[in-house]
Amino acid sequence: QQLVADVAAKANAADVYTKTQIDATRLWAVVAADGTLSRGANVTSSSKVLTGEYEVIFNRNVSQCAYVASAGTTAGGNPPARFVVTASRTGNANGVFFEVFNDAGVKTDMSFHVIVQC
Repeated sequence: QQLVADVAAKANAADVYTKTQIDATRLWAVVAADGTLSRGANVTSSSKVLTGEYEVIFNRNVSQCAYVASAGTTAGGNPPARFVVTASRTGNANGVFFEVFNDAGVKTDMSFHVIVQC
């Protein structure tokens, strides 16, 4: 029973965060098809590199984080079928690289959403 109490106490202590700590872990972006940032948190910049290729630069090192991206619109509505692949940005520990493909597997310009979890 003491072990259970100790684990519960540690879990409760770990759940207490300040607003600053929570804001510091929020890393996300909505990027338009032309590479401009529509909205996001802790993003320094976003840009289109080539057709269907983009980069998003965050305000901290994200090289050891997980990136989850999907096609999405910058406003309302449903996006067409697309898929997005991600990778750490070579040469910039704060950056993430994206490639967007249409349903035929061809790189295409499309807005997307990304969240980074560290």
